[in-house]
Amino acid sequence: MAIVERIANSKTQSAIESGVHSTAVALTKGYQVAFTVGAGFAVVGAILAAILISSRDSREHSLAARRGEVLESPAVG
Repeated sequence: MAIVERIANSKTQSAIESGVHSTAVALTKGYQVAFTVGAGFAVVGAILAAILISSRDSREHSLAARRGEVLESPAVG
């Protein structure tokens, strides 16, 4: 969230310095850019989750569960 906040502040300051006299307009421009970047992060996260969830190990566990088997997961740590 700190990245998104910094982007919003930076864009707001840039808008004010470029001659926007309304603080509300400058804030709106700043948050518009920040929310777009945040949405981009969310899309990338969803794509990564879909790729990682559909991994080979995940498919093997799914098939084993359908057969009624229990596969041992590797120990973490």
